[in-house]
Amino acid sequence: MKEIDKRTIEKAQEERDLSGITVLGVDEISVGKGHDYWHMVSTLEGPTGPGVLYVGEGRKEKDLKAFWEWFGKERAKKITYGVMDMARGFINSFRNHCPGIKIIYDKFHVIRHLLDALNEVRKMEFKISLPK
Repeated sequence: MKEIDKRTIEKAQEERDLSGITVLGVDEISVGKGHDYWHMVSTLEGPTGPGVLYVGEGRKEKDLKAFWEWFGKERAKKITYGVMDMARGFINSFRNHCPGIKIIYDKFHVIRHLLDALNEVRKMEFKISLPK
């Protein structure tokens, strides 16, 4: 059954219309216990609207190699925006395959970094204000 499902999914992927895609998003999901991850690459617009294009194991730059091989070099050159978190592997992979891409970081991670920076300033200010 698993092999039949796999062939069906591969056939559907081969027949999928990928024309007109200029914006991709990528994110990871934790699978099971520990630090095992899968990545999902989605189109955020295009002829069939938003949808998941590809799911693969891992969240490192090398883990996206199979996606780019499937997606193709010519299509990758047409990607103008990439939406993602601040994972170095995602950033490097998209920059290496999509020349001129503009990366948009997701709001959650931007706010988390701002709050971390604000907390550091608060700690420094508190230390300065303590009586000696």
